[in-house]
Amino acid sequence: MATQSVLGGNIGLWTGAREAQPPTRVGEICGEIDELGYASVWFGESWGREAFTHAMLMLAGSRRLVV
Repeated sequence: MATQSVLGGNIGLWTGAREAQPPTRVGEICGEIDELGYASVWFGESWGREAFTHAMLMLAGSRRLVV
């Protein structure tokens, strides 16, 4: 993965920007994040979508991301 070679390890991405996106777009965004070589995606659960539903939407678009 590109991020491993540059930074020497796996890194993740945390952002609340996906909350403003329609549910169908969340999976697409996570698929793009996966293809960029990120290892994980983090999200807050104190506001926005219910946590398990949000995780399911993110996992649906990726092949190897850890949520």
